This record gives sequence, structure tokens and C-alpha cells, in this order.
Amino acid sequence: MTRSEGNETITVEFNVNNATDLVEEDYKSEEAMPQMICRPPFIVEIRKPSGKKIRISCQFLSEYEADDGDESEVRDKFEIVNFSVYQKEISPATYVCSGETMDGEMYEKLMDMLDERKIDNEFANELINLSTGYEHKEYIKFLSELKSFVDEK
Repeated sequence: MTRSEGNETITVEFNVNNATDLVEEDYKSEEAMPQMICRPPFIVEIRKPSGKKIRISCQFLSEYEADDGDESEVRDKFEIVNFSVYQKEISPATYVCSGETMDGEMYEKLMDMLDERKIDNEFANELINLSTGYEHKEYIKFLSELKSFVDEK
């Protein structure tokens, strides 16, 4: 997914493979089935007109991590895993800063930067919905292809 905003190009990449979780909600009926939901890791790349880019790798927090019971505080649905800044193309020599070890203030500034570009909880919910639908469609296609393979003599 790519869009332009001002003089920047913002690209979000994600892959639904191995990104599904089983979500058990409080059901009144024991017949209700747990729901599969897709929370893929994603990469946000912001490109400036000069060709300089920042690449921020993110992952969704589990429902437990994202909801600590304090309803007065808005919690992020995702976290930064790592990021790098580079010119034109990333290379093996490009320095990558880990989200776990970076300064807390820097981490918050990066989260604010994403938020200013509408990479926020609303975006996260939309990505989860899009990914879940797409993953389900691909899973059905996969099952059909598997059946065709098994049935072939």
C-alpha cells in the first residue's frame, strides 16, 4: 500500500503468512467458535524527495499486551521492532536500531511520527480487518489447491 502525503511517499508492506492468531472472546454460547484473526508484522517506509528513507518494522501486540485494563489510557496496538535510515536502497551494511534498546524518548518520537502520518490504532484495526479477510480468502484457495493435488492420479 502506497500513498503520497505532502512531499513524502509512505509505503506499508505486510505478509499474512504465519500471522494468524486464535482469539477467544467471552461467548454466552458454548457452540460459538473462536475466531481466527490476522495480525501481520508490517513495515512502514517513508521516502523524502531526496531519496532518503526511514524504514520502521512494526509488530502487533497481543490483545493481552495491548489491554492492561486501564481504560483511561489509550494503548498502542503495535510496537516498533526496529528501524533504519538510508539513502535510496537498504544494504546489509545499513545500521538497524532495535526498538528494545533505543532511548524511550526516541521511541515515542518515532511513534508520534507514525501517528502524524495516520499509522495509528485506526490504521492498525483496518490492517487487521484487511489482512484477516485476505488471509481467509487465500486459505480457502490453498485448501482447494491442496484438494486438487491430493485428488490428482
